[in-house]
Amino acid sequence: MATKPPAGDIFDLEFRCSDDDAWYSVRAILVSGTLTIQFENFPEISFGVTEFDSLEHLDEFTRRIRPVSTQLQDSECYKIDKGMKVCAYSSWREDDLRYYDAIVEAIEFKDHLFEKGEEECLCTFVLSWLHGPNAGNMSSSGVASICLVNTNAPLNSTILTFLKLAKENIKRASLRTRSVSKSYSTPTTTPDRRFLGFGQSTSVPPTIIVLHFESVASFQIDEDRDIGGVPFNMNKVEELGNHHYILIDNLEKDLSPTSVIEFIRKQTSITAEAYVFPSLLAESYTRGAIVLASKRSLEEIYKFLINPDHAIVSSTGRPWVITEEKMRRGYFKSVGSLMPRSQGGIVEDKLKVVRAGTEEFRKAARLKNLFKDFTDHQRQLHERLTLEHNKNLYPSSASYPGAG
Repeated sequence: MATKPPAGDIFDLEFRCSDDDAWYSVRAILVSGTLTIQFENFPEISFGVTEFDSLEHLDEFTRRIRPVSTQLQDSECYKIDKGMKVCAYSSWREDDLRYYDAIVEAIEFKDHLFEKGEEECLCTFVLSWLHGPNAGNMSSSGVASICLVNTNAPLNSTILTFLKLAKENIKRASLRTRSVSKSYSTPTTTPDRRFLGFGQSTSVPPTIIVLHFESVASFQIDEDRDIGGVPFNMNKVEELGNHHYILIDNLEKDLSPTSVIEFIRKQTSITAEAYVFPSLLAESYTRGAIVLASKRSLEEIYKFLINPDHAIVSSTGRPWVITEEKMRRGYFKSVGSLMPRSQGGIVEDKLKVVRAGTEEFRKAARLKNLFKDFTDHQRQLHERLTLEHNKNLYPSSASYPGAG
């Protein structure tokens, strides 16, 4: 992104180059399954749909392309908030400006200067760089160096079409591989009926969630016999398979999966699949899952979720809670009524990040502890119920599971 294109320019995307990790303004052309990325001042590069051998590989590519960021104007400094991710230039040399993502750590607002009808912003923004040569360091910048990341803007149709073609190719290759593998394998037993999922997804193939359904209308996560759950060890993700999910508790009952997806994308630049589960009428909350196809993406989102320096809360102040440090895996099967709900139109900002040291954060911490106390008590009741249940089923103490 050596220079920002003027409004209406055909360079409506930006691409994060692997050579220097910087963002550059680009445009995309798709011809016969080949996507060509054209830079403003550099040679073009091309990608074929057959180059991507896994969803993780494709996800890495997807994270490197997005709608072009918008130059922050002098009169728009009020749009910047502490904790926001922005795209800003970092000077390699006096005549070489390259753009990288950064988090706004602090803002020093100052009165603006007005001369000859022109407004000049004198505010200072302290940025913590996320990648590039200054990754992990902080520096001060003015409004002229900052661009707003268009996290809510959709990718253009060219990119979406290419991603769809690439996913279809990966799926076909996976089916061929499984077909060949099955022809040389011995017959297997009937799959466990607990391995049900939430329906097919266009962005995550049917290979992920382990749930225990009592019926379509009433179900529960199988916590006591956690077939899919394993201790959360990020170094073991590859050994478990490509697709995993994290369970989240204490969600608002009217929260939509789209709101979760857009919130995660806005905060981490990662596009994930999200599910919000049905709940009982007597419950004041529900739970959900964030599904990911990439180890690196899973790790980044998980770190964001458990970061002790902030809390994620709803518009009413209800905090997200992760009650177990486990990830899970399993297999999708089509259960149409439990597919992610779509949400048309504008996605409401029902989620926000509150920072440590604020009253909102202290309130969220108290509510988190209250919820964890509740779930601990609930777990003890479940254990007692199981014990009493088994006592009735197996009168002889030596004969029921877990006795002795």
